Order: sequence, then C-alpha cells, then structure tokens
Amino acid sequence: MKNQIKNLHGQTKVFDQNTLNTLVSFHIGRGGRFHNSGFKKFIDTNKCIDDYVSDLFISFENYESVAKEIEDRTNIMELLNIASEKESAESKEYQRLKHIGLNLGQLIYVDHNGCEVGLFVVNDGTGCIDIDGDYNTTIVCRLEDCSDEELRLIIDHSGSNEYNEDAQYYGYANQDIIDYSAFMLGLMESIN
Repeated sequence: MKNQIKNLHGQTKVFDQNTLNTLVSFHIGRGGRFHNSGFKKFIDTNKCIDDYVSDLFISFENYESVAKEIEDRTNIMELLNIASEKESAESKEYQRLKHIGLNLGQLIYVDHNGCEVGLFVVNDGTGCIDIDGDYNTTIVCRLEDCSDEELRLIIDHSGSNEYNEDAQYYGYANQDIIDYSAFMLGLMESIN
C-alpha cells in the first residue's frame, strides 16, 4: 500500500506503507571516558524491542505490592513465588491468585535488581527500555513516528552529514529509510 506524505515544507512524496512501518532503534548512552552521557545514536532497523531484552528478567507489575499484602500468609506467598517463576498469566498458580482477589497485573521486564524498565512483555514491537532512569535507554519506534532529531540521526549514520542520493553506503538503514528521513527533513526534492 502506498501513502502520500507531506513534509513540513509542503512537499509531497509517495512512500510504501512497509517503509513507514519499519522499526528503527536508537540508544541513549551512559557515557564513557569523558562522561558524555545522554548521547543518542541510531543503532539498527527491523529489530523489535524484544531483541534488546537479553539482560532483563520477567516479573509481574504488581508483584511487590501483592507480596507485602500477603507476607504473613506463607502458603499464598509460596503460590506467588511459583507463579512468578512460571512467568505466565496463564499458569494455574496465577489463576488461583487472581481467583482469591490478588491482582498481579501484566508481565513486565525488570533489571537485575527487580526495578521496572518501562516495558511490558506483551508489546507491539515498539517501546523503551530505561535501565537507570537517566541515560542507559534503548528505544524502538516506527519510522513514521520518529522525531526530526531521530530522522537526522538516521541520515548522519549513513556516513555523511549531507544527504547524497548517489551515496553507496547507508549503514544499517536501507535507501527507502534514508529517502524518507531526508524528505521529511526537507533535504530532498519532492518526487512523486
């Protein structure tokens, strides 16, 4: 399916819906040798947010509050721990806890300290993993939802600070993604 897109400069161009729905990934770094934290960079395309969760664990969003509520009831606490280990809202232990009125909520990702990182296990491929509440953040969004800053990062990653239709190297982004980014920023003439 083709969509006619208008940029901020009033120019129009037709783009394929698959291009607009392409998943693009960015990372905001923690800093390095010179402590330049907060530096955002484009990292990849066509990877969903679940591709970046290898260092995370799964828990229920209301686990802590439910655990406090039932801490004196060892048999129910044991049931809660079993449900958490199974990491499924479909498990019989989860269903029994739900039946007695305890709401564990949805499955979420947590870091090694059990802190939420802002991502549900069931998602649409987009999302944000915020590890430290400050900078160590990974973001995946659809190309059509990118900010001007993110579109610029995609172009800059292509190996040139200037858009060049003849460039042979585009890094991780294919030509359609670069063309869309350049068009939306007004760096490319309207072509229908």
